[in-house]
Amino acid sequence: MAAAGLFATAPALTQLLDARAGTAGTLTLRCVVTVVAAVVFGRPRRGELRQLLAPGLAITVGYYGATTIGYAIAPASVASLGLAAEPLVLSALLPLRAQPRRAVPVAVLAGSSMVLGSGASMHLANRDAVGIGVVALGAFAFVIGARALPHPGGALDAVRIAARAQALGAVALILVLVLVRHAAVTSNPLSWLAMAGLVAGSSLVGIGLFTIKVNV
Repeated sequence: MAAAGLFATAPALTQLLDARAGTAGTLTLRCVVTVVAAVVFGRPRRGELRQLLAPGLAITVGYYGATTIGYAIAPASVASLGLAAEPLVLSALLPLRAQPRRAVPVAVLAGSSMVLGSGASMHLANRDAVGIGVVALGAFAFVIGARALPHPGGALDAVRIAARAQALGAVALILVLVLVRHAAVTSNPLSWLAMAGLVAGSSLVGIGLFTIKVNV
């Protein structure tokens, strides 16, 4: 219930940030804040990076990338309908234990969410339908990434795992943004403050609590 409450504020806040900093600027801002948040938890344990890379790519590149694009295409109140895909995917995966070592398919899924979203927004006229579809792809990537995270030992450990996994995905995403020359850093302090709240609440605590419930 607490995780759902934290997730509920994310669409509107993401769209507000997009209006101020642009889609690329919002993603860049998220990457920087996520990496800084992960630093707070100190160095990762031995062998942890390999476990966290695949879910980190799925969550940061696939989920945040797709949903940020989706909320830029259509109003958050409409595009958020795509999040209804989450319980459907989760119910399909619950009987299984996602394996973090399957990094390649997860990475392909994460990248596809962004590529398909960008391409669809340029070629289809119905922006509401496109926004919903792109967010649904992001929801699909999120559930797979969350299921692939290591089982946490408690609430604090869950937040730590979420922070480190997303930081790895953030490094990959910022490299992509730099390579395609779309990285942009805003100087607006309110945007930084809003993103800090979004990352701390929805991204770290929200996903941490979510993984406690689903990774059993």
